[in-house]
Amino acid sequence: MIANAPAWARAALRRQYSGADLGLLSTMLCAGIQRILCAFPISVLLAAGSGSMASSAAFDRSHAALDVILREHVVRGRVDYRHLAREPSPLRSYLQSLAAVTPAELASASHNDQLAFWINAYNAFTLMTIAEHYPLSRGSIVGLVFPANSIWQIPNVWKDMRWRAAGRAVSLDLIENEIIRPQFREPRIHFALVCASRSCPDLRSEAYRGDRLDEQLEDQTRRFLADVEKGVRAEPARGILRLSKIFRWYRQDFELAGGAQTAPNDAGRPGVLAFVAHHSTDGRLKSLARKPEVLVAYLDYDWSLNEGVPR
Repeated sequence: MIANAPAWARAALRRQYSGADLGLLSTMLCAGIQRILCAFPISVLLAAGSGSMASSAAFDRSHAALDVILREHVVRGRVDYRHLAREPSPLRSYLQSLAAVTPAELASASHNDQLAFWINAYNAFTLMTIAEHYPLSRGSIVGLVFPANSIWQIPNVWKDMRWRAAGRAVSLDLIENEIIRPQFREPRIHFALVCASRSCPDLRSEAYRGDRLDEQLEDQTRRFLADVEKGVRAEPARGILRLSKIFRWYRQDFELAGGAQTAPNDAGRPGVLAFVAHHSTDGRLKSLARKPEVLVAYLDYDWSLNEGVPR
């Protein structure tokens, strides 16, 4: 077997072993349970031995580590950042696992597994951002127009390319606007990505998973539409539908989902209203959203931190 190895391999072995040792090595390799190894050229065995035997394991598509963190620190959408800031190691380990996923591994995953990966990455990076700066305080000129405990107090919070996931440097803005929105074209992600603010959709107490993603996104959407404080508030007597500003900021995404072709001066209303009517479970809200004469207004957006465990 060794005699059939390439010249460079035989020379390497001779530099390390005596002639007797080489014979013994060949015998040992072919003996007992090692017989299966004889089917491989010695050059393959040498290459395996000269490098690291550890290979990158496929990433955990259940995101079990994040699941544990969310169940421990999130209750009904509110986050215990104080506890998270005191014990950030589990979250930091999860972030390291995101960085360890290779582009090839992610590309080989299903569409839903890939989307779940990026949603979880966005939310986990946001959690760590807050934990590292907690408690928040005014830190920039931009922050003057936001609450003192707003994520906006963290300089360059959206554009900072400080995170790594699937072999690349990313920011929160890049994940949302250059990966998730254009690549997946799924408007319900706007109720899954949580920017650490009270008027954001509630953070789930579980990680997103590819095998349950459609169910989870639909549940998030329906819960948000049912929230009269920050989602949608129907006022049938006045013919007014008050929507979260999320529907104004990302109106094009909802236009695509609603299937409506609207003029620029329509502010995306038909597509937004079609989306609301389709996904809401409230009969009165559905009826109002489908009326041609309905007036649309927008709820105030509270950028205060989504902290604390509600009683």
